[in-house]
Amino acid sequence: MSFPQTVVLTRPENYSLYNKLKNIGIDVYSMPLLLVEPIKSSDIKMPNNYDFVVFVSGNAIKFYLKKIYNNIGMFSWPSSTFVATVGPSSAKTFRCSKYLYNKENIVMLYPDQADSTYDSESLYCFLNNKFFLSGRRFLIVRGLSGRNWLIEKLRENNFVDVCHVYNRKSVFLSSVYLNLIHKWIKQKKNIVWVFTSQEIVSSFFSNLKSIDCIDWLTNCFFLVTHKKIMSALSSQLLSIKVYTQNIRICDPIEDSILDMLANN
Repeated sequence: MSFPQTVVLTRPENYSLYNKLKNIGIDVYSMPLLLVEPIKSSDIKMPNNYDFVVFVSGNAIKFYLKKIYNNIGMFSWPSSTFVATVGPSSAKTFRCSKYLYNKENIVMLYPDQADSTYDSESLYCFLNNKFFLSGRRFLIVRGLSGRNWLIEKLRENNFVDVCHVYNRKSVFLSSVYLNLIHKWIKQKKNIVWVFTSQEIVSSFFSNLKSIDCIDWLTNCFFLVTHKKIMSALSSQLLSIKVYTQNIRICDPIEDSILDMLANN
């Protein structure tokens, strides 16, 4: 399947991927379908109280470290506390943080590249194979929801705390974006939509529910970053009687998304 050359990124703050696609001649739009906001709370769980701190996303890292910084300023990550992430993109976000002194000495843990997916299951298997996961103290840093399977799995034999640092809300697209979508529908323009979470998929269909777009969606293309997102997207499409084979999946890392869009 060859992708059309008009791509819409729907994740917030996708500047790096946007610029890379632009630089190779792809017609790309940024249309964030989620708003990510920090949770206003003075409560913060410090990393030195845990054996592992697991960050579920880059946003979890940014908001958690900034919250500590706002309380105590620049700080050194405790050498006895491992940092675990679902994949290399979040690990890179941690390494690039401006709030830490000793980033180069921190042990970063995430599933091997040989794994087919970067998700909760892969992370748990990786950690369980590498360590004896019994009686360990875990802190899971996340939004208001997410990674429930991982939390419950770890709680079977370990102590687990959860720290909520951000909230995700669906975005109602502005008239500028809605007019652009209407224009594409009128032109019968094929678009590649990039979805990186189930919440983004839900927001996408909420924004389109008052638009007559079934025929147009049938000819659109979709790139998703996990099989669960593919399942959510397929269900939404079937619910409005859109039957399409134009869905592809790639790893949830920037290079994988870029490669898929540039070489298909």
